[in-house]
Amino acid sequence: MEISSVADVSLPSDSVFEVGADDLYNLERMANHARRLARSQSVRAGVRFTRPPQLLLRESFKGLSNTYRRLVEAAGQKQPLAPAAEWLLDNFYVIKEAARQLQEDLPWSYYRLLPKLEGGSHSGRPRVFSIISHLADLTDNEVDEQNVWIFVSAFQEVSALQLSELWALPAMMRLVLLQRLSALGAQLTEALSDRDEAELWAQRVAARAAQDPSDIFELASMAEQIAPMPGSFVVSLSTALRTKDSVTAPALEWLERRLATRNVTLQDVIQSETQRQTHRQASVANAILSLRRFAEIDWETLI
Repeated sequence: MEISSVADVSLPSDSVFEVGADDLYNLERMANHARRLARSQSVRAGVRFTRPPQLLLRESFKGLSNTYRRLVEAAGQKQPLAPAAEWLLDNFYVIKEAARQLQEDLPWSYYRLLPKLEGGSHSGRPRVFSIISHLADLTDNEVDEQNVWIFVSAFQEVSALQLSELWALPAMMRLVLLQRLSALGAQLTEALSDRDEAELWAQRVAARAAQDPSDIFELASMAEQIAPMPGSFVVSLSTALRTKDSVTAPALEWLERRLATRNVTLQDVIQSETQRQTHRQASVANAILSLRRFAEIDWETLI
């Protein structure tokens, strides 16, 4: 089952992959995307390369480490964490091991030899980096042996990859997923910051309302400083205001009216944020599980 010699993207008769009708449909869509991608890309000798993988890895791991420290702090303060945050916190050892393995597997001297793309959003990046990035986009970070086999095989129906690119696949998978986890981690820390800020504003609003329930000075000041209000801030603010006491009821009514000017309700924002958290959890979980599976794949038999 060698990627480098596959002429048909259909799974071979001796395949160990188990797929149903829906899976076959999705895999065929994935294969079609890979073929279109191969037709759209241009590789040229002498293309200037972008930053080396060591720098990309360092940036991603630094961002993830900052997120991890922030989550540890929040957990130590008994603050509730989003499911995606719990996933990242509990599996940070997987991230550390992936970063260590990547540093060993992709030296700068090898990276320089990989064919680079000319033009497009990944211009100057290795072609194999772009392939894995597109695959991660399609699968929401679920980059497993089957998906890689299908996608790369279909890509090679149009444009053959060099052997050096095939051997770079495991390293590029780790690099792409670590970058994507770093971006997701930044979203998690931003949501925590929104919650902290919302709590501070709720305290200020409650204190002012206790003196004069009709005074909206703090609300007006908040609206001026935080515009537009992010969904995570709105949800956290509404939750914090409800925990104060009845004096904040006018503030909640003001918040509803404020949202109405954007043609949304508080319930709309809560539902949107819930969906965003659910999707973020899936993205983080898929990436971490994919990193775990990489250690179990026999890349020599696949390549």
